[in-house]
Amino acid sequence: MDSKFTPDGSLLVTLFKDSSLYFWNLSTFDPDHKITTTEQDLNLTCFDISWNFTRIISGGWSRHLILWEVNDFFSRGHLHRWVYRLPEGFNSVKKVKFIGDSQRIAILSEGVFLMVKISDDSLEIEFSIKLPLRAIVDFDIDYYNYYLSLIHIWRCRRRG
Repeated sequence: MDSKFTPDGSLLVTLFKDSSLYFWNLSTFDPDHKITTTEQDLNLTCFDISWNFTRIISGGWSRHLILWEVNDFFSRGHLHRWVYRLPEGFNSVKKVKFIGDSQRIAILSEGVFLMVKISDDSLEIEFSIKLPLRAIVDFDIDYYNYYLSLIHIWRCRRRG
């Protein structure tokens, strides 16, 4: 489960165990809209909202990311959706975050930080960071996309 406020502060978006996104109106505390997935096995656990609230990206305990274009969803009910498969060697998404123009995303997967460019049909890894003997467990990027903070834990090797 995950939750985020929309950039304008009018809605709270929540992700539930069944991979459904609810949009709660903060004036009435009622759910205004709901997005559901037909693929229950995607096990979505995290998401992010683009800075201009036109896209939502989500991931979880599967090898897939879902990108929703929500431009016309609230006014006309139209929802566009793309499903992307993670690159080989990556089996889940712990955290996902839009970067800048919403054509790039940052992903935390398998203890590795990835910067990925989104196209209509694929994900392209622009760079990745894997620390020797350490697992990255969280990250953050500042509002202006200048600074990256990585949080890691040491992995201890047993001798003998």
